[in-house]
Amino acid sequence: MTWDTYRLTLLAWIVVGAVTFLYLLRQTAPFGRHNRDGWGPSLPNALGWAIMEFALIPFLLLPIWASGRLPGLPALVMMALLTLHYVHRGLIYPFFLQTPGKRIPVVIVLSAIGFNFVNGWS
Repeated sequence: MTWDTYRLTLLAWIVVGAVTFLYLLRQTAPFGRHNRDGWGPSLPNALGWAIMEFALIPFLLLPIWASGRLPGLPALVMMALLTLHYVHRGLIYPFFLQTPGKRIPVVIVLSAIGFNFVNGWS
């Protein structure tokens, strides 16, 4: 990724964050205790959580694999820590959720996957 592409992506991400912040000042996101009907199809809470959190791992590791070269040691250490964190968030934590019968809208899961895609890619 070139420096200009990175800066443009960063600027776009800041704009998305600002718009989302303003939107969420007026609208409560429909997950957790605020879940409600009218947001389309939903998944069991633990499954949705696992999918949306584990998605960061391939987004983070596939570009490295595709490039055929490893980043420097500091970047590798940070990526290893982030990977461990998201393995826990995506594969361990969901099984400890005490939310039987709770559901999460698919649109929230897809939004989180999009968020993780940008974070893993950049």
